[in-house]
Amino acid sequence: MGRNIAIKRFKVLAAVWIARAGGRDTLNGIFRFIEVNPDWQIVLVQNDAEFTPELVRTAKDRGFDGIIATIPGSVDTLAALAETPLPVVIKNVRSPAFTARRGPTAFIYNDNDAIGRLAAATLLKGGRYASFAYVPEFNTDWCRDRGKGFAARLSEGGEECRIFTSTS
Repeated sequence: MGRNIAIKRFKVLAAVWIARAGGRDTLNGIFRFIEVNPDWQIVLVQNDAEFTPELVRTAKDRGFDGIIATIPGSVDTLAALAETPLPVVIKNVRSPAFTARRGPTAFIYNDNDAIGRLAAATLLKGGRYASFAYVPEFNTDWCRDRGKGFAARLSEGGEECRIFTSTS
């Protein structure tokens, strides 16, 4: 006679902004993980309005075993994330609140300088262009870092680059 063996299911809160390709790629990676780890259950929130301090503070009581966050959230949400005892994976979210975090934490950051340099190297290999410019989509550190890497690599290749500013 067989025994019933309880299998632990892991319930993870995933705060992933999927309005842009990078967020959809992250979510796709999470889904690929679930394909080979069917004992994981993901609950998705997609924006700052859903990713609230209250949700983070009560995540453990709601049965969550961990949190994946790619949405920065409000200052209060970041503080709650830094204080939760749950394991947290934080992707491309920087905050001084995390310096005092004691719980298990994994930080994942894009190398934006390298991304900008790779884009410039690709264009340099593609032929001769009359001019180069970098137009950031947002007025954020990651956009500025990509622009600096882009311009630096072009300069190394003997080209000039104009960098425009974004007001958004």
